[in-house]
Amino acid sequence: INYRSTLNLIFKYAYHDDLISKNPLDIIKAPKKILKDVKIFSIDEIKILINSSTSQFKNIIIVLLFQGLRGSELIALKWSKIDFTKSIITIDERIREGDTDITKSKRVRVIDMLPQTKQALINQLHFTQSYDYVFLNQYNRPYASPKTISTTLKKFCQKFNINVGTLHTLRATCNTLYKQFGLPNDWILHQIGHLEDSVNHRHYTGKIKPNFDEIGKLLSH
Repeated sequence: INYRSTLNLIFKYAYHDDLISKNPLDIIKAPKKILKDVKIFSIDEIKILINSSTSQFKNIIIVLLFQGLRGSELIALKWSKIDFTKSIITIDERIREGDTDITKSKRVRVIDMLPQTKQALINQLHFTQSYDYVFLNQYNRPYASPKTISTTLKKFCQKFNINVGTLHTLRATCNTLYKQFGLPNDWILHQIGHLEDSVNHRHYTGKIKPNFDEIGKLLSH
């Protein structure tokens, strides 16, 4: 799809500049992308991730699971952006390959801090309270990219026989749990940092597993 899109643009300019008589891609349909199921961690896997991890890595897991931050936003998070009194977090930066810039959505968002996240961040104070950044690498410096954390997560999954996931899997799991527990869609989009639900649904929502207890009670009478 990407190759065709690039070639199509080149041929269009060539046609308009009279370098070719027609765009050969006009008669070739763009291939359709087959959408796969969004991979998320199961409840049992989430319990293993939280209960078997330790120290800063555990705090990172919890923050990603319950806040749905992008990896680049997580490593750019500073203590000055966290308000424990109001239970909010300001997301206004990301770090990519060592460079700091504005978030992917090109906007600042102030998100609600879930209780699980709040406790994880309070625990994290023990490790990095005297630094600007919340999460630091082994040299007490900000991460240049989320790749190191993602690699650690993969190794952790392999060690505990969990289906190997990435930071994106944690983000998708968070989004799915938000929806599964019936939280407002506009609130979810703001928390996750998406402008449209279509992208959120296609790439970040796993299979919803509703609670059938109530309908089960109804049918049992």
